[in-house]
Amino acid sequence: MRRYWIHKNQITESVVIFEGDSFHHIFVVCRQNVGSNFEIITESQECFLVQVTSVTKKKAQAQIKEQRLLRRLPSPKIHLALSIPKFSTLEDLLPKIVELGVSDIHPFFSDFSFIKTLKSWPTAEDDKSSKKHRWEKIIEQACEQSGRFEKLQIHAPVDLQDLASAWKPSDFCLFAYESKTEYSVKEFLKKISLTDFQDLWVIIGSEGGFSIKEVEFFKSKGYPSVGLGDQVLKVETACITLISILKYEAGLMESR
Repeated sequence: MRRYWIHKNQITESVVIFEGDSFHHIFVVCRQNVGSNFEIITESQECFLVQVTSVTKKKAQAQIKEQRLLRRLPSPKIHLALSIPKFSTLEDLLPKIVELGVSDIHPFFSDFSFIKTLKSWPTAEDDKSSKKHRWEKIIEQACEQSGRFEKLQIHAPVDLQDLASAWKPSDFCLFAYESKTEYSVKEFLKKISLTDFQDLWVIIGSEGGFSIKEVEFFKSKGYPSVGLGDQVLKVETACITLISILKYEAGLMESR
């Protein structure tokens, strides 16, 4: 069954009103009509099965037939710390990490990051054609597909040192490196149990990887370099691979 993301304020008692972007997406692009049944999810935990009762040129209305609660993201939470890649790479990555259940993404500036200052980062004040607006739509559509109500949060970029100061001693941090490493991911995960942690951090470089200085910085924090084999992976491939491995090892791929 099709599922769509809307905002909670579009629901009044047992009636749902569709206007603006949600109307265009559901009734113009997806061609739903009177009598159609589909699910809607919001920023709350509720999921509603609705039936469309009326459609005009710019507005539609539906009746709520059933209601259920969606599951929250399980523990341990997965956080992605990502040296800012090309924006096109980030856009390709966003729906995948939403589907994989990543809690949030923490972009950071590094020696090889695509941008170096906050001035070049999209803001919420930009017009609707901005990258920030587009990213929000990508996240919402991935939430629709995966049945997730907790939206992926994209934090404002910070310097690597500032990001590292937020990591707690009780957090698990996995630093991926494309050159010679101290451990393979298999060897490293044999040393620990991921179920002992509440927060799992995956630290990935941008298209240029990490500089030697940054590698030494991670080591000084107690995070040894971990490799994923002989082939150098693209940013999005490395993210998806490591997140999937951590989900499997932490038991997050089991049905609840």
